[in-house]
Amino acid sequence: MIDNNGRPKFHKSYMTPDGDLPKLFNYNGRRFDVNDVLGQLDKDNRGNIVPITDKNGHLVDNLGRKINSKGYLIDEFGNIVDRDGR
Repeated sequence: MIDNNGRPKFHKSYMTPDGDLPKLFNYNGRRFDVNDVLGQLDKDNRGNIVPITDKNGHLVDNLGRKINSKGYLIDEFGNIVDRDGR
């Protein structure tokens, strides 16, 4: 796995013996928590997220951070990022 700048971030040697990915950790060394990459959004009575559109037509969460159509926080390239933009 490489980042947008072509730098390696994950090598195949890190795979578990059965060929699976190991448990994921975040940048702080804690186990990955999906809440770290989800925007803060309201839901309608059917449980669907209610995104907001900013003046530039981008989807944003309640705090004004860019999100995709599923509610995940994204950067300017559309990559999913954590709440610190990493």
